[in-house]
Amino acid sequence: MHFDLTDMILAMDDDRFLLLLNSWEDPHDPRTDHLLGVLPAALLQRCSDGGRLELLDRAIPLFRAGATDPGIDAEVRSSFRANLVTALRLDYERTGRAAILEDAIAEAQSLSEEPASGDEIAGRLATLARLYALRAEGFNSPGDVTRAIDALEQAVDVPGISAEKAAACWSDLAGAWRTWEAMCSGPDVLRQIRSAMEEAVRLDPSVINRVNLTSAQRLCAVAAGDVTELAESIIELGVIAEGQDEVGAHVLHNLGRGHTAMFTITGSSVSRDAAVAALRGAFAATPAGYQSAASIAVDLAEALLLGPQRAEDEALRLLDLASEHPAATVLVRFNAATTAASLRPGADALDRWRRAVALLPLLAWRGSRYRDRESAVARFAGVARSGTACAAGQGMPREAIGMLETGRSLLWSQLLETRADLHWLGTIRPDLAEQLARVRRELDRTHHT
Repeated sequence: MHFDLTDMILAMDDDRFLLLLNSWEDPHDPRTDHLLGVLPAALLQRCSDGGRLELLDRAIPLFRAGATDPGIDAEVRSSFRANLVTALRLDYERTGRAAILEDAIAEAQSLSEEPASGDEIAGRLATLARLYALRAEGFNSPGDVTRAIDALEQAVDVPGISAEKAAACWSDLAGAWRTWEAMCSGPDVLRQIRSAMEEAVRLDPSVINRVNLTSAQRLCAVAAGDVTELAESIIELGVIAEGQDEVGAHVLHNLGRGHTAMFTITGSSVSRDAAVAALRGAFAATPAGYQSAASIAVDLAEALLLGPQRAEDEALRLLDLASEHPAATVLVRFNAATTAASLRPGADALDRWRRAVALLPLLAWRGSRYRDRESAVARFAGVARSGTACAAGQGMPREAIGMLETGRSLLWSQLLETRADLHWLGTIRPDLAEQLARVRRELDRTHHT
């Protein structure tokens, strides 16, 4: 009988795993060197899949030490660095601290330049793109979306890449284009999304890729007002659902979006009811702490507000949940807060406007380029005005003035441009690069905490 050491370690209960981790203090100890290629990956998987994010406080120093230990084989050191990047990403998602994300991006940029096999290079580029996308979505930075797209376009063209890895990169590329579409829109972008997902399905017709292709088809159909294509995407989702023992939240979420889109075109009450039913199922099947729970809550609220049978109270509860969800992106939280505030004017709306205005500094994050920040404040200036009117209507002139000044003060306080890639500067003037990095970290820390 063959025993897989990784599986055995992953199957350990928490007490046994921590005992093993505590005993592994010296990677050069010949008595435990067989754990060198197993324990780091097992630790990382326990952090992510097992939800034990508090173990990151142990994992990150361990991975840093392994990544810089000259006594460890170069290939194993690269593995430690890859694990470090993933651990930093998980830590950023746990804490929301911008400096952690910057650290992860710097590590990923450096790692992507090291020689490796085709799949390994593509995977590193995809990881870097994912980090750029996180920064783009979390802090409304369109420039980072273009960086993610560039990295993924390089990834799909890496020589010797396997079909499975290429499919994953094409799917990620579609996701990056989707983020760009959410910020900038345009029919050409929608075609890019669909084209990328068609290539992903051609290379790997997995359920997740097929579902994501129907999502791309839905976007194109809605933009063109094409009921036939929209209906075909909904039918395909039904076929996918029938082939599963248990219909997943991702399938139900996309099915609900499809029916919502059909209602907007046809006004059919059947589509509205089908959308609500599917989205309720998706919401129930999604753990409350997941980022997708906030997006599903917003989509369900939208469906509940369609047609004459508006369920406004339930929609407001869902929007409030999304606007305060700790894992949701800033745009999801912001849009949920403004939608909820607009539904119920008066005293109830004031807290929601406060939430929305408080998110403006993130929408115009210091990590974005100045033009992106200025554009963000210009796009959302009406929110500060609406919050001002609400506060004034409630007899709170001081708070009204504070909201009105938010956009202008943001621009003035952020004129200092600190975002630049310091990797190459570090190879020439490491002292200067470190000084700039310290300034950047301090600005990020004071801005976000």
